[in-house]
Amino acid sequence: MKKIADILKTMRPKQWIKNTFVLAALIFSKSFMDTRAVILSFTAFILFCLASGAVYIINDVIDRDKDKLHPRKCKRPIASGRLKVGEALSVAVVLLVLVIALGVYLSPSFAMVLVAYIVTVMLYSFVLKHQPILDILAIAAGFLLRLLSGAVIIGVEASSWLLLCTTALCLFLAANKRKSELDIMKDGAKEYKATLGVYTSAFLQQVITICLALCIVLYSLYAYFTDIPYMMATVLFVIYGLFRYQLLVLSGQPGDNIEVTVLKDKPLLIDLILWGLSCLVIVWKFY
Repeated sequence: MKKIADILKTMRPKQWIKNTFVLAALIFSKSFMDTRAVILSFTAFILFCLASGAVYIINDVIDRDKDKLHPRKCKRPIASGRLKVGEALSVAVVLLVLVIALGVYLSPSFAMVLVAYIVTVMLYSFVLKHQPILDILAIAAGFLLRLLSGAVIIGVEASSWLLLCTTALCLFLAANKRKSELDIMKDGAKEYKATLGVYTSAFLQQVITICLALCIVLYSLYAYFTDIPYMMATVLFVIYGLFRYQLLVLSGQPGDNIEVTVLKDKPLLIDLILWGLSCLVIVWKFY
């Protein structure tokens, strides 16, 4: 049982909240009224959870020596030695084969996006996370592919404005992640991650500020130009959520652990729920 618990912990189920991006197309296209679309979207969500879990296992195997230097990550099952490398990789391979096979069965087009996501994240783990700027772009690409997969699986077109807004949001979160790692590791930052020896706190803060502003502007443009009336009413939720998240990070919350920051802060969690409900109601009533 301890092995199973360690495997599940390494798959980081708390971070599966990121895979809710797969469900965006279901909401904004009003496809949530279609039972088949709902089933397909949630199946895609589950497959992305399993795929991301498998990739997290591989990432922890690659980073096991460097994770030992991190005050929090050193407690992970692989870094601490509780989970053997061979055991972890066997589980990851089985999961990836299963996920891709099911993806092809559901939709070859969806499977292509899913494979593109897996390849992108693997490239990030092996190469791109060591390349300044490319590392945060790769993180953003992972979120975009989640969003696209949700549209492909139900056969709808993703809004260009929404894709641009998602890109800005993901760059904002990725830059915060790097800045938080830089602040936590301090003098040992370069040994922990090569890019942290290149980045400066001032540079990352500039990226964060630019992407924060871009995200608000792009979401506002999406809300304005979309065919859905009253979507502009949701802009305030987005502004509050972004400002609240940035306040938490600047106050010392772990920006490198997005899901913990979101789930532990009640005002931010309530804001996200209200934003989601308002979008559902507006789309349902007026689209």
